[in-house]
Amino acid sequence: NSLFFIIIIIIIIIIIITVIAIVIIIIIIIIIIIIIVIIIIVVIIIIIIIITVIAIVIIITVIAIVIVVVIIIIIIIITVIISVIIFVVAIIIAYYIIYQPYCLSQLLTLH
Repeated sequence: NSLFFIIIIIIIIIIIITVIAIVIIIIIIIIIIIIIVIIIIVVIIIIIIIITVIAIVIIITVIAIVIVVVIIIIIIIITVIISVIIFVVAIIIAYYIIYQPYCLSQLLTLH
């Protein structure tokens, strides 16, 4: 009778130890999973930050390049316009210098 009780107690102890072991293993697994998830989230956040920074730098660079190109184009256009104006003015002045005395002399000779 006492032997039966001892066997039951041993079985209960084994069950309790097994349950405790399983609970500890499950807790360890959960902790590991949580750590892995945290690491993954941190890595993803870091990657997102890096990508964002790179994107911002690229956007700023593109904007800067566009602004420089626009400024260069504007300068070229202004230079061309000024050159054309100077050229036209020069032609008009040359025309007046060359033909005006001729016209004046013609008018004088007619009268």
